[in-house]
Amino acid sequence: MQPRFFKTTEKKTWPFSGNYFFYFLVLGIYFPFFPLYCHHIGFSEKEVGIISAVKTFTTVFFPLGWALLADRFRLQRSVFLLCHCTATLIWCAFFFTDSFVPMVLIMGAYGFFHSPVIGFTESFTVHFLGGNKTGYGKIRAWGSVGFILAVWSGGMLLDIWSSGMVLWLIGLGSMAGAMVAFGMPVSQNRGVRISRKDLQPFFSGNGSLFLWVCFLMLMSHGAYYGFFSIHLADAGFSGSFTGFAWALASFAEIGVMLASRRLFSFFPLKSLILFSFAVAVLRWTLLAFSLSASVILFSQLLHAVTYGVFHMTTILYMDQLVTSGAKTMGQTVLNASSYGLGLMAGYMVGGWGFAAMGSGMFLVSAGMALAGGAFAAALKASDQPIRSRA
Repeated sequence: MQPRFFKTTEKKTWPFSGNYFFYFLVLGIYFPFFPLYCHHIGFSEKEVGIISAVKTFTTVFFPLGWALLADRFRLQRSVFLLCHCTATLIWCAFFFTDSFVPMVLIMGAYGFFHSPVIGFTESFTVHFLGGNKTGYGKIRAWGSVGFILAVWSGGMLLDIWSSGMVLWLIGLGSMAGAMVAFGMPVSQNRGVRISRKDLQPFFSGNGSLFLWVCFLMLMSHGAYYGFFSIHLADAGFSGSFTGFAWALASFAEIGVMLASRRLFSFFPLKSLILFSFAVAVLRWTLLAFSLSASVILFSQLLHAVTYGVFHMTTILYMDQLVTSGAKTMGQTVLNASSYGLGLMAGYMVGGWGFAAMGSGMFLVSAGMALAGGAFAAALKASDQPIRSRA
């Protein structure tokens, strides 16, 4: 039985898929090419790291405030749409400056409104699926399709046009995403308001440990997301190769997302988390020691595990961890600790590390993943796979 919070039918899955598609299409331009844009207009590696870290900093605390506001006044849909539309408008300010301090301020304002969008989307989608949560991957895979389209076409466009096209592509993608968001079949919350008891899992020993695990995995990805494209450009690879490399990673993650039902039906969540960390150690080590095109592309295939499997697993683990009154808050806290605090720390360390040691920074990332795996080994979790119900 579907929760009253959601008025859903099978025909209404397209807004969820569409929202993921445009959200990750924008990220597919932002992650590989916005750092390159900043690099091309004269910013140093440290300045690129700071600008990238500012956006991720906004995903640490602001989404929590937005989630509390939405739950307190039962305005999930309204807050979601407000943030979507306002972030799109703020992005346009980048067209009017290429100075460091104004860009830092614009990024902060943009992140303030953009940061809660994905947490709300994850919560809406998981609730929409009801007892069929292992089907999450099929909806989320559309985000990977959008990412692939962005990185592949973006790489080719970068070889033809100036890096300024990055601003236009992100702006147009954000506008399209905001329009699709209005079609999300989500009513205002009529459920119970969040209580102190609902927040207890976040402060329990296992809950806190889980958030540290997510923090370390995304921290290990900071050098990759912030500097992989710059690393390839400095090594002499073309924009087309860079775009193809990013696209290959998303192709790989689509495969595991489409197979998510079988994946979670056969393997326990904790086992998948541990496996993800082991693969992450291998992936970052390969990037640290090789500039071979074949090795780089092979490492991108491992994104299927370090991002695809890990992301889906942590979404479902958090859903099991929290009570029904804190599902939105749970996904928001998860996003804040990983894509917020973890990625922000990764960007900052990556900026200093790349300036000092170049590709050796990826070896530091491997160490972060190794530490995360050690923490994950202590997680409390069922040793049984997830069984879907219709």
